[in-house]
Amino acid sequence: MDRSAIYHCDNIRAEALLLHGKSDDRAPIDQAKRFAGILSKAGLLVSFRTFECGHSIPRQQTMPILRDFLMRVFTSTSTYH
Repeated sequence: MDRSAIYHCDNIRAEALLLHGKSDDRAPIDQAKRFAGILSKAGLLVSFRTFECGHSIPRQQTMPILRDFLMRVFTSTSTYH
């Protein structure tokens, strides 16, 4: 069984946020673009952001994006107790 998420797209049902360094030497940017495209074609909402860095994206760059994404996703969810 392949470990790449690209082979498990049919199991993903939620909106996705993909953050990727343009110079990532562990996971090529083309693989991330392909993954985003497959999710999008499956009808999922995909936010794909790239950064001028390698595999480790500086936290100060990701935190505002993560905060906005999580606030949007979780405030649109109603819960009942």
